[in-house]
Amino acid sequence: MEEQTTVRLAPEIKVGIRKKLFKVKRKIESELIETEQQLREEIRINDMTAMKTHTADINCCLGPAVNGHRIANLKKRLIKTDKALAKVDDDTYGLCTRCGDEIPAGRLISIPIADLCTLCKEKLNLV
Repeated sequence: MEEQTTVRLAPEIKVGIRKKLFKVKRKIESELIETEQQLREEIRINDMTAMKTHTADINCCLGPAVNGHRIANLKKRLIKTDKALAKVDDDTYGLCTRCGDEIPAGRLISIPIADLCTLCKEKLNLV
């Protein structure tokens, strides 16, 4: 069995990362609640106007589809945020999940939930 590589972060850096990730998590949760409320309202309105709406009125169909897609993306980001928080605790935060190399600090600063190094992310986007 392979030994898992760890990254030893100074305690103050861990606290800062954890705070940033919790801030990201709260923002995602807030957006998720707001988007779910919008979706419920759009569905309610569409149900009430279904008989009156002309089939060419694309807005009656696009709103719920767009918000449904947004909700799915927000839930994925929330899962990634929870995984990043767990990685901070087990000292694997900042390691690429694909190759095991360290993720550049600049990438983690701009995308704190990043789980791939720049090279692996680029390779994945080429596929």
